Amino acid sequence: MIAGIDLALALVEEDEGDELAHRIGQDMVVFMRRRGAQPQLSVPARTARPRRGLFRDLCDHVAADPGADHSLPALARHVGLSVRHLSRLFKEEVGATPAEYVSSVRLEAATALILAGESIAAAARRSGLGSEETLRRALRRSQPRPGSAAGRHPAAPVRRAGCCGC
Repeated sequence: MIAGIDLALALVEEDEGDELAHRIGQDMVVFMRRRGAQPQLSVPARTARPRRGLFRDLCDHVAADPGADHSLPALARHVGLSVRHLSRLFKEEVGATPAEYVSSVRLEAATALILAGESIAAAARRSGLGSEETLRRALRRSQPRPGSAAGRHPAAPVRRAGCCGC
């Protein structure tokens, strides 16, 4: 079934362009039933789709093997750009630094491995995070803190201390 969806999206991309194929792919995403706070879309699906094929390919490269060497120099070599130029253009195209993107993909991969029954150590190693402690720190950083802006409803006003919130 997935191969059929991939083929259909490839045909749409060929006929109508990458942007439409990406939007359709986002609408069609049906992952396993996810628990409470887990995002319904994968990192690549909820990240701004790069306009340039070079960066689309780079994002696909990272997602295909999160455990590989995705250091900034390795990514720059992969696409034939300088580290500085890659950093600047990637941020423009994707809306995140290469390191932020790689970290998000790795954390998502590790979470999926844990949910599939892998140990924390194995999930950390296979996803490229290295150690249990690195995975635990990444999980803690990704969780909204109580009272933080990320944990509030977007429309909820931020009130200062005092009797009337002023």
